[in-house]
Amino acid sequence: DHGVEELTDMLSQARLTTKAWHQFLDDFIDDPELAARFKAHKLR
Repeated sequence: DHGVEELTDMLSQARLTTKAWHQFLDDFIDDPELAARFKAHKLR
């Protein structure tokens, strides 16, 4: 499905750097507390 591929590509790009990941979380998660919890985990 094209939508799944697009989402996979978007996530892959967002996870390249910590800064990109944090920006992705800020853009897509409305709950600041939840975003902060995700940001506390290191990228793999």
